[in-house]
Amino acid sequence: MEKLLELVWSILIDQFLLEIEKTSKPRTTSSYARLMKALDSFVDYFNVDEQCLPKEALKTDKYRLIKKLLKYYSTDTYSLIKLYYQEKLQEQERLGILNQPSHLTDLGKLYCRAYYHLKEETLYVEIISCKNLKSCDSNGLSDPYVEIQLCPKYLYPHIEKQQTSIVKKTLNPSFNEKFEFRLTEKECTLSGGFIHFTVMDHDLMWSNDFEGEAFLEILKLPGIPNDSTNDCRPLDELKKIELSLTHPKVVRSRIIEILEQRISDKTAIDFVRQRREAENQ
Repeated sequence: MEKLLELVWSILIDQFLLEIEKTSKPRTTSSYARLMKALDSFVDYFNVDEQCLPKEALKTDKYRLIKKLLKYYSTDTYSLIKLYYQEKLQEQERLGILNQPSHLTDLGKLYCRAYYHLKEETLYVEIISCKNLKSCDSNGLSDPYVEIQLCPKYLYPHIEKQQTSIVKKTLNPSFNEKFEFRLTEKECTLSGGFIHFTVMDHDLMWSNDFEGEAFLEILKLPGIPNDSTNDCRPLDELKKIELSLTHPKVVRSRIIEILEQRISDKTAIDFVRQRREAENQ
């Protein structure tokens, strides 16, 4: 009986996955939410008593993939963009721990400091340096600079991108430049807010080249009102943060693929275009 149930469950799961990945018939987020409820009901049905399949046998890798996809598809665009940045941060941290170089992950390091000054309602960011950047120029070097912006953009629509000066002919540039972003207490405590660092190679003749990117979660910075350390020392005295630079192509993003299908959603399409441009550099 158990073997038969396993076979039926496997067929059912395969059908769920086929149904989810049909792109010819776009569905609403609510329809995917209903599919999620249906899947949960099937799990309960197959696990209704001791003679049925145990939950560990039901929750296979394919089942977990389906749950993940259904969560994405049933999520609104703004929340999905937040999830994208959270996954990018996790990916960055994982690569930093694994330290397994490849042409998409061995992009060097960015060193910075950041904290929020509550009384001044200002987010202070210092770009210190980069180390072991990839070569983008024919001389084996690069002309790097760093762009700093707060994201997702819809959380900080009034905040403009800033950038460092260009350091010529080096793979280990020192910047030591400080930047200020005016943020209210409410804005700096928004869930899902990040500082997005993009390292670029300046080119006079052609378009600038992408070197790598990194993310820093604003909610975890010193000085944020819910920060238990309440560390408001001068920026120079704060511990230097090391961030591993990554490339958007490192891991296939299901979120980008899902947002790409929302062709009538301007926020989704604009975000996808921006990220696809970064992927193609």
